[in-house]
Amino acid sequence: MRSDSTPAIQASAIDSGTRAGAALGAKWQLALGALAAGLALLAVAFAPTWQALAAVWSSSESYAHGYAIAPIVAWLFWRDRDALLAQSPGIGLAGVATVAAGLSAWWLGALGSMAIVQFAGLVIATAGVVMSSIGDRLSW
Repeated sequence: MRSDSTPAIQASAIDSGTRAGAALGAKWQLALGALAAGLALLAVAFAPTWQALAAVWSSSESYAHGYAIAPIVAWLFWRDRDALLAQSPGIGLAGVATVAAGLSAWWLGALGSMAIVQFAGLVIATAGVVMSSIGDRLSW
């Protein structure tokens, strides 16, 4: 037995799922632009550290999972995109502090020639860029 409201419900569900991702609001465009710019800056400014980190991931079975982290995070954001886009992004002050802490750790690692401290600092700074770009509330 089929109800006449079934096609309307299905169309409504499809429409609401595509509407959220079709047009980003101005706040989301700004937040995602800031995120892309921040990540690009970290990638370019700290390219030697990223290359050294990738070399460790390639040569050590203990750290080979490092290559999987970014795709998993991207999938998690994609999976929850409708819930995320329904919220309003903002500048995360804790994220700015996290970037500062990560870059300070990187700098101390560079002073002491301790690559592991530089790696940790860069990963912390990367998390801070995400937090500061989309907001503390959304990044947790």
